[in-house]
Amino acid sequence: SITVPRFAVDEAQVQKQMDDIAERYAEYVADDPHPVKKGDSVKVKLECFDGDTPMPGLTTDGRTYTTGAGYMPDGFDENIIGMNVGETKTFTFEGPSLDDSGNEIKQVVTCTATILETQKKVTPALTDEWVKKYMPMYKSLDDFRGSIRDSIEKQTRDQYDDYTRQLAASELAKRFQGRIADEIYEAMREQLMTQVRQTAQQQGKTLDAFIEEQGGQQQFGMMMMMQIRELLVQGFALDALFRHEHLVVSDEDINDACHLMNPQINPKMLRQRLEQTGRGFMLRESAERLCANKWLVEHANITVAS
Repeated sequence: SITVPRFAVDEAQVQKQMDDIAERYAEYVADDPHPVKKGDSVKVKLECFDGDTPMPGLTTDGRTYTTGAGYMPDGFDENIIGMNVGETKTFTFEGPSLDDSGNEIKQVVTCTATILETQKKVTPALTDEWVKKYMPMYKSLDDFRGSIRDSIEKQTRDQYDDYTRQLAASELAKRFQGRIADEIYEAMREQLMTQVRQTAQQQGKTLDAFIEEQGGQQQFGMMMMMQIRELLVQGFALDALFRHEHLVVSDEDINDACHLMNPQINPKMLRQRLEQTGRGFMLRESAERLCANKWLVEHANITVAS
């Protein structure tokens, strides 16, 4: 028996995604003239040189630029901030570049900038007319909203179903009896530690620093052992259920298992890759456990919280 929250789509999330899309079509229009501040958007004319050599990539008759957004080096922003509409200023700033050998160097740029106008960002209102103009694949604003909602609902449903399966598998694991060999613990520990090292590396941290953030070696080790036991016991319990109920893996189970492993890759392509690299047994085990987990949810006594 498990208790799950009621499934619902967050309408605020739907609106936010619609607003984010509308934001991409925002326009910059003239604002009241005032000295440029950090965070202001301006239309600026630029003439840039590397020594006596023109730099066409930076030169423009008029381009919208937002100070403090990180699009140009700090030295450029420091000179732009404080300028007024109509003012022209010549200055130099340093920017990153590469030499002929591909080594990173500092490049000195001479720039003449003219502030043509201060600007403000105007995000369009979401209306049927806007949808017709920019999203012609939808019939109306309601149709656009419905499409966004369907997409979020599918993603949320996948997460909700996965959460429900996890609750059911955890409850089933409470019925596990027996001893897990030390060698199996160690193998799972090595597998999880590989993932931990990859996570630390992705965050630009050493393994020791990452472990310290998790509460130190002792607390991290305790959490790791608890996680290892839960994963192993759930897996063994689902294996036993699969055998006991004489379940049979379907192609849908295999595709779903592939999707859970990596949602970004086509399931058929991932399946082929795993089988060609001798890891088909791993996919088969995941599919059998997923099949058992689906059966478990179908036969569980589920209470939906109010």
